[in-house]
Amino acid sequence: MKREAVDSSMIASVGYDKFEKILEVEFHSGKVYQYYNVDQKTCSGLIEADSKGRYMNAYIINEYRYSEVPYTSSSSSGRIAVDSSMIAEVAYDSDSETLELVYTTGAIWEYEGVEKEVYDNLLKADSIGRYVRNNIIGCYPEFKTRR
Repeated sequence: MKREAVDSSMIASVGYDKFEKILEVEFHSGKVYQYYNVDQKTCSGLIEADSKGRYMNAYIINEYRYSEVPYTSSSSSGRIAVDSSMIAEVAYDSDSETLELVYTTGAIWEYEGVEKEVYDNLLKADSIGRYVRNNIIGCYPEFKTRR
């Protein structure tokens, strides 16, 4: 599920599946939870709340059935490991021009509209972290997908 980063000291990102009524919340601790049967109004309330942590505690935590989303290794995801202190793995979908970066912190970000040449240059870079900072972050639409 795609999540969008939010401004909160407790929550890193939020996603919502309106058809399944699943709210997915990533906390700054790195843990990700799915809350079930959450209506759109509650999800919108969370996103619009001045204090997202206070809203979570008052209206979502202990009010909805939930489960933790386990972190899964990328062995079957098409990602490849890279030698970098910043980036652990990368994947590229040439059809959608989407670059996925798994940071050594466990965070996973996707960058849209990345040309194949940029991906190829990333893999060849002397410093992958420097290449990412100079040529990807802030240069393409991005969203956090996991931790």
